[in-house]
Amino acid sequence: MGQETSRYERLEPVHWKGTARYEIAGRIGKGGMGAVYKALDRERGQFVALKTLLHFGPAALYRFKQEFRTLADVRHNNLVHLYELVVSETEQVFFTMELVGGVHFLEHVQKPGVRTGAPPPTTIVSRPPTRDEPATEPSDARETAEPAPPASSSTPADLDKLRGALRQLVEGIDALHAAGKLHRDVKPSNVLVTHEGRLVLLDFGVATELRIESDVPAGGDEMVGTARYMSPEQSTGEPPTAASDWYSVGVMLYEALVGHAPFVGAAVDILTMKNMMIPPPPSACVQDVPADLDALCMALLHREPAMRPTVTEILRRLGASRSLPPPPPAPDATSALIGRAEHLRTLREAFETARSGRQVTVRVSGASGMGKSTVVHHFLDDLVQRGKAVVLRGRAYERESIPYKAVDSASDALSRHLMRFDEAGEPLALPDDAWALARVFPVLQRIPRVGPSREDPIGDPKGVRRRAFVALRDLLSSLTERQPLVVFIDDVQWGDVDSVALLVELMRPPRAPPLLLVMTYRQEEVTTSPFLVEAGALWPASAEVREVRVGPLEADGAYRMALTLLGASDEMARRTARVVVRESSGSPLLVEELVRSHRRDPDSDGPGARL
Repeated sequence: MGQETSRYERLEPVHWKGTARYEIAGRIGKGGMGAVYKALDRERGQFVALKTLLHFGPAALYRFKQEFRTLADVRHNNLVHLYELVVSETEQVFFTMELVGGVHFLEHVQKPGVRTGAPPPTTIVSRPPTRDEPATEPSDARETAEPAPPASSSTPADLDKLRGALRQLVEGIDALHAAGKLHRDVKPSNVLVTHEGRLVLLDFGVATELRIESDVPAGGDEMVGTARYMSPEQSTGEPPTAASDWYSVGVMLYEALVGHAPFVGAAVDILTMKNMMIPPPPSACVQDVPADLDALCMALLHREPAMRPTVTEILRRLGASRSLPPPPPAPDATSALIGRAEHLRTLREAFETARSGRQVTVRVSGASGMGKSTVVHHFLDDLVQRGKAVVLRGRAYERESIPYKAVDSASDALSRHLMRFDEAGEPLALPDDAWALARVFPVLQRIPRVGPSREDPIGDPKGVRRRAFVALRDLLSSLTERQPLVVFIDDVQWGDVDSVALLVELMRPPRAPPLLLVMTYRQEEVTTSPFLVEAGALWPASAEVREVRVGPLEADGAYRMALTLLGASDEMARRTARVVVRESSGSPLLVEELVRSHRRDPDSDGPGARL
């Protein structure tokens, strides 16, 4: 495991000894929702960090699972690596991750022993902006914080360490954004730096999707984050954007340079000031602040999200050793869906059949990297944008040990929809046995109307399960009476046999709800996946099933996709595209990665990247 660093040198003793696989060595720390332990993973033969959920409530469980799933597929040197999520029927909930030893961000980037005083008193004045202010604001009058005369003290920051740490932080956040995620709580205590200098971003408990889907309320359902580091738009409930995380980086930079945050005080006062005022630049508070960092800090703290610099501009200002190339066009109908018209047609026809009152299952198969999920998500996004259907998206995660793992995340989406109906004053009628369904999927207890029944047969697990299955069928039938319904489960090859039993009961005629069920799976797992083997044996013979096989692109399709992603059609681009076609063997994933590699270093190996 290597040398343990300061964060883990003083472990708190605990009474919990762990599980058969994980032996607890001591507690690292404890927060409002969870505790983190150092544990020996006997199977891996190494120490890990194990985070537990302290209070097993439906809302806390929902957020805990979201924290793990946010980074389930994202791997980057500056993001903490997650291992396994465990949710047991005995209400034991935890996930494991790499054990990162180190110090918090500010402790790393500030000089030892340097202490700075409190910020000067804030005077509020109204005046028009001037041209030479670091932060550009609209030309109308606005309020700004008038700084006291510069202090005689120098910046507490170790500037070399600060620049290096900031570059790593920016690259880690960019990797998160590239995966379609937003952190929403970037702050010094969520950033560790190891003795070797590796920076690691932690704690994704309030992270969310950058893409607002049908089952996520626009702007989120609550204000989340830490007031001191939160962007102004987060406090007003606006939809989250990547610029919100960059604002938080600006607050951290300000605090590193000055010794205190731009605004301090009670949380409500901080949020009010952020939406009304511009803080004085760091150079007005302490001496020896480099002009470039001063300007970058104020640009990141711009009140308007659109005016904050992008990741490429931030890295350029930080003097990154490599500048990020302009990103290729996002895979969409003009790139990732080239050659997939027939697949989309099959999905649309199946939806029309379901909308007419029949239940349809579509199984989308193919090798890894063929773009199965991309095709389905594009189909679903189109339905949502046109208001044609309620869509419940779920996924089976490989590194989870959780009951009904193929259906669990879809049930989370169902809980979000039911809560939105309640908030809109249009609650959906719940079946009599909704309590049993909430026993199987505790997150559904977030809905106030779902509660325990006096007839709850606690000693009859099979009875609870049977009644839960029927309740889900009745609940989804009620949903279809309001609007056509699509249930999507991605990567079902990682599912369990209990999920098969639930879905079989759901799809069994004659009372099956008239919905469209779409499942994707890897063709190579057909004979080894317990879910796929069980589903093949038990799926109702009378159920309507349609197959979609997603294979490699034809050479012409791969060539057109490569040119689209390259964003050019000159001779060099055409030569590069031909190399990409040959190397990718028609895999859309490899086409994307090869083009991205070429754009990072276009002269490394002649035209085009090679495997």
